[in-house]
Amino acid sequence: ELAMHKSLGRTSVSAILVIGFMLSGCSTSVHLTRDFDKKAVQSTSIKEVTIRAKHLSGATRRVLSNLKGAILARLPKAAPSSKSPANLDVLVTRANFSNSTSRLLIGAFSGMDRLHVSVTLKDANSNKIITSFNVNGDYNPGGLGTFATPEKYTANNVADAIVNKLYGTD
Repeated sequence: ELAMHKSLGRTSVSAILVIGFMLSGCSTSVHLTRDFDKKAVQSTSIKEVTIRAKHLSGATRRVLSNLKGAILARLPKAAPSSKSPANLDVLVTRANFSNSTSRLLIGAFSGMDRLHVSVTLKDANSNKIITSFNVNGDYNPGGLGTFATPEKYTANNVADAIVNKLYGTD
């Protein structure tokens, strides 16, 4: 009976560790910083995407490159000539990522991967702001994050939120 109790104890501890390793959580939130005129936004076609980083945001060139590539890949490809040209300015305000070693060793407990951005859509001719909003991407892929590139994964999710807000159905 004592041996069975020890075995159950080890099994419970092992199960808790596996669950902690695998545990993951994701959230992407969009916060408007001005009125969102869906019709005005959707009558635009983005001609230029600029990605910048706020001083001390933690963003690296790789993060900026991943984010720009992810946004460009998600934008509507061919826009009718009747659409107004617009420029998209994305300012990274916070970026921090867990490394794969800590992700492997302690899984979900290694912390969140964060990519927070401020997005501004401007008329390309007048430079007038059409809309602006913030996107906060907070992801914890758990132990599964060991097999992913956190900067790329997080940039892809933030890019999805940006393009969906501008041209999606939300």
